[in-house]
Amino acid sequence: MHWLVKLLYELTTMARDTYTVGGDGLDDPSRMRRFNELIRRVVRQLQEKLASQTGMPDEVFLKMVSEEVEALGFSADNLGGRLAS
Repeated sequence: MHWLVKLLYELTTMARDTYTVGGDGLDDPSRMRRFNELIRRVVRQLQEKLASQTGMPDEVFLKMVSEEVEALGFSADNLGGRLAS
């Protein structure tokens, strides 16, 4: 569960490149929407774990996260390294 919280933190940090800090709008709304959907899936997985429910199998969940992170233009390996520390 701690790992999922760290993942959420990293994803929200990565999503910052969809807007200009101090600005009023989004520079890349469709990309931000994709981040939002990924974050929603991670939150759902965390909710399932907290409720002692199975949730998505770990292998399937990790594959989905990896594919989405890569589709958003980031290295899944780099993200994994940040989550390991």
